[in-house]
Amino acid sequence: MRFIHLADLHIGKYLFNTSLLEIQADLMDQVLRLAREKEADAIVIAGDVFDRAIAPNDALKVFKDFLVKAVAANLKVLIIAGNHDGPARLEYLSDLVASSGVYLVGEITREMAKITIDEVDFYLLPFLKPIDVRLLFDVDVHNYNDAYRYYLQAQDIDYSRNTVLVAHQFFGSSFEALKENDLAGAFSVGNSEMIGVDLIDDFDYCALGHLHGSLSLKRPECRYGSSLMALSFDEIHQIKAVPVVTIANKQVTIEHVPLEPIKKLVEITGTFDRLNRSEMANSNDYVSIVLEDDRLILNARDRLKLIYPDIMQVRYSKPIALDGDTIMKKPKKSASVAELFCDFYALMHDGKAMDETQEKIVAEFFERSDNR
Repeated sequence: MRFIHLADLHIGKYLFNTSLLEIQADLMDQVLRLAREKEADAIVIAGDVFDRAIAPNDALKVFKDFLVKAVAANLKVLIIAGNHDGPARLEYLSDLVASSGVYLVGEITREMAKITIDEVDFYLLPFLKPIDVRLLFDVDVHNYNDAYRYYLQAQDIDYSRNTVLVAHQFFGSSFEALKENDLAGAFSVGNSEMIGVDLIDDFDYCALGHLHGSLSLKRPECRYGSSLMALSFDEIHQIKAVPVVTIANKQVTIEHVPLEPIKKLVEITGTFDRLNRSEMANSNDYVSIVLEDDRLILNARDRLKLIYPDIMQVRYSKPIALDGDTIMKKPKKSASVAELFCDFYALMHDGKAMDETQEKIVAEFFERSDNR
């Protein structure tokens, strides 16, 4: 059988007060077209369906429309809750929609949910915390690794069959294995401590969610699905690709298919004078500008918006200087209000300081104010 492995959709995500929902809706349609093209039997979503626990109505509608289209295409859809989802809300009406081939698992139960499709057993394990295991089994576990080990050992899993684990957690074989995702040395991600990937070695394929880049752990068959698009400018260099997984007779093959967002997140670097030219215009993408100038450019974002209509942020590649001093330096505690005002004036005039007459007027003004 063949399935599409998705994770970390974060439907309803806002970035710099801008909704990504239109892009996300189009990407979900691309997933359905991919499923049809690859003749997939199912779509697996390994958590973080929504960006927050109480999803807004427009995000709910996008996901509902996706499920309706998937059911109409005779696709099974298997979904677990991630740490961003509201578990109880996600699995609301789960018993009812299961008759349509949509399986929603939000909350942790003593027995892990199992769905069998064409001789493949899918084990659905939502985001698990140590307290879940303590409450369910009355055992004394306090870290994520021990909790996961205990929970899996308590299950009755027939590994002689084709088995797939669907999980949303921070797994790692070693810290070095996470360098691809810029996470080497991290002890936790998204409030989840790292769990040894050896604990899930017996599954034929592990459909993981939580890390947003396309990343395998220890073996190609144990991997993160990646988000469908960069969800922040920190992610623009991550590989984003949807795994299309075929499994039969304990053999797994994986094809990675990148999707194309209708608007991308891009970073553009250069001096203000270079970027503020018509030939540099970008009206298609959401843009982060990194200025290489040595000095503060007054109203840089508003001026650059004429060239980049969807500019989201402007930052500098290095501390910006003012008359040889960095403006990031804290002012002297002994500086007078008049001196601070003069520094502010220079900052707002591209480093040009007040002349002697102006400084005298300011000094006299603040002196009179102090004497009142």
